[in-house]
Amino acid sequence: MDNFPMLLFAPEFVSPVVTKKKRATTRLIRSEALSALAPGVRVFAHTPKSEHPFAQLEIHSIEDRKFSEIDDDLAHTENLESGIELQNSLKQFYPDIVDEDLVRVIFFVCF
Repeated sequence: MDNFPMLLFAPEFVSPVVTKKKRATTRLIRSEALSALAPGVRVFAHTPKSEHPFAQLEIHSIEDRKFSEIDDDLAHTENLESGIELQNSLKQFYPDIVDEDLVRVIFFVCF
């Protein structure tokens, strides 16, 4: 197996990623090591407790934006209904996130 970088997902996101309903993931830049991720890079998708990847993803684009700029279009790409729902979901993972924080949106294709 190739030595691809790893990208962690909460277990509730496995099915949406595998069924290609979730085509992006949004991460808080200041709290995660994201430097290995770039367009064209393939990554293994894991859950925190998994020994083996549940999918292989290829990153096709990356976009940085403020947390306050999360919108409905991005939420739909993440298989959610609204920007507010996506912001609330992110607050579960990053409780101290604020409107001015930069987030990195990683758009991918699942194989």
